[in-house]
Amino acid sequence: MKITGIVILVCGLVLSVFALFMDTTVSVKKRDYGYGVTSPAMEVSNIDLIAKRQGFLIFSGMLSVVGAILVGFGSISKPSNSKEAEVEEGETQHDLPISGPTSSSVSICRNCHCMGAGDAVECHRCGEPFPT
Repeated sequence: MKITGIVILVCGLVLSVFALFMDTTVSVKKRDYGYGVTSPAMEVSNIDLIAKRQGFLIFSGMLSVVGAILVGFGSISKPSNSKEAEVEEGETQHDLPISGPTSSSVSICRNCHCMGAGDAVECHRCGEPFPT
């Protein structure tokens, strides 16, 4: 998904650069209308070409946003249940602390509001005994 997002994002950016450099003018030749009225040769803006540029910019903007969203969601790592995924860089599996079975209950100290194991007798932070 991340690779697809990058491709779509790049396509959107290339299309926007193309649209920004798109020529929206047309050349009009010198014209003689008679009775001494003439128009000079000039470049004038073409509304149809301006509308096409606007359409390209809107489409390229949408492509860029979709590509950025796909890149963002593709960068989110998925949690893994394997033990190898829990090992951080630089550590080996033997360096990890060995923990025994964990208790599902938690005791909270009335004095410092620190959490302790459910079977703990007193708070490890302030020494206050847990209620029984």
